[in-house]
Amino acid sequence: MRTIIVTTAISLALTCNASQAAEQDLNSHMIRAYKMLLADRDRAMQGYNLNKYFTKNLDYGPMQGAIKAATPIRATDSKGNFLEPTATHKTMCNAAVMETIVEAINLYASDRAGWAPGSVIPVDSWNKKGFASLKSHLFTEDLTDYHPLGPLKAKARKEKKKFEIQPSLLKEIEDFHSDLGMAFALEKFGIGRKVDFKAAKPGDIMTFDRTDDSIEGPKYSGHSVVFLGYVTRDQSLTPKYDANEVVGFKYFSSQGGPTKGTGGLSEKWAYFKGFCPIRINYSLPVTEGSRGCKDRIDNAENRAKRPLEKAGQSTDCCLNSPTHKFGPRVGRVHAPEQWKYGASQPEMQKRHEALMKRIAEFVKGREEASLRVSLLAKGAVAIESRSPQLAKAYIDVMSRSVGIDARAVARGENVPAVSVRQANQLERVTPQRIKAAANRTVTTLVRDDLAKQVRDNVEKTISDLKTGDAEAIESSRIDSRHVD
Repeated sequence: MRTIIVTTAISLALTCNASQAAEQDLNSHMIRAYKMLLADRDRAMQGYNLNKYFTKNLDYGPMQGAIKAATPIRATDSKGNFLEPTATHKTMCNAAVMETIVEAINLYASDRAGWAPGSVIPVDSWNKKGFASLKSHLFTEDLTDYHPLGPLKAKARKEKKKFEIQPSLLKEIEDFHSDLGMAFALEKFGIGRKVDFKAAKPGDIMTFDRTDDSIEGPKYSGHSVVFLGYVTRDQSLTPKYDANEVVGFKYFSSQGGPTKGTGGLSEKWAYFKGFCPIRINYSLPVTEGSRGCKDRIDNAENRAKRPLEKAGQSTDCCLNSPTHKFGPRVGRVHAPEQWKYGASQPEMQKRHEALMKRIAEFVKGREEASLRVSLLAKGAVAIESRSPQLAKAYIDVMSRSVGIDARAVARGENVPAVSVRQANQLERVTPQRIKAAANRTVTTLVRDDLAKQVRDNVEKTISDLKTGDAEAIESSRIDSRHVD
């Protein structure tokens, strides 16, 4: 009798603990939401498009009145333009994961009469872009792709130069934005936490990267997904991690299909580089710009090491391993009772405002540095007729050290874009005669004009900071490392 009582007590304790654990996270509702989306023929497999967000307008818990009539979370393109409300749409990976989260929240709300998610996370947080808002972080956007840093970075890339930015400022940006993965966004806004890959469970969210093979060498791409379970060497699914057996994982997201114009919300079996099953008759694409995975090649060497791909199994290959620098980054959405959004969002707002001031100072410094270098170029050209050898040697230094055509700058044809560090280095090696010549070109009128140029450019920078971070950038890094 005593044994029965103890067993019953243990059973009750386990049931109680399981119930408490279920209230800690949203995983069970995430799985219900993914299954619901996958079974919906109007939303699953509607196609992939990097610049479209959500398969349809999304409800957000039990809403009333005008808010409900407006359908709170709107399907848009990357510019924020609303898509046709009565249609189903193509979508991309981060949007697919966010759509799953929202639908999981809706399911959670339907299980709890009277509870509305908008009372904890306002609906605008899911709609409004900008780096003080949740959405831009969930979309793993890179703040350096936006005004005013975006144009400077793009110019450096076009000129095949390194984008010069203060290391301390760059670290501050990297600590603030969430471009490494959706898990970072969850943690920063108090609605989830990062989880080690070995401790992942179905319903977690994940951002991962691939090192693809191509005829030009390695290429990199990435993806954001809902984790469904680990994949073993025999291409089976397991909920438990085993380092000797796990070679990948199964996921749900929006991704491209086998042919152009296909794909959308669907499942895939993902394999780390070195473990992908062989695809019959597969060979690495030879078209320039295309990518593939050597693991898949149907040849004797691979057949000796790997099994054939299972029929009906849609695969994703060449993923970076969990030990790789850009291996899988996993996050777990907390149950709403655990959300700390009310405290975290204002803190993110403060961090964003402080960072914007730092960026404005950085841009001001660059503007002043560029004007200093312009004056030095004018000084070098001014003494060229009297001291040709000295002028030529210095003009060559300017070309080699900062890539500037001094004569073009002196004619006003090309204003240089240089960092404070570059300007200081150049000034240290500038002969005194050239500095004196440069100073002679600075009349009171010129000095006032230069000061006005800096002032105007900084004012424009501040204006850009207020509005620019809510606008999408076509060449965003989101289209290379982080999104399928």
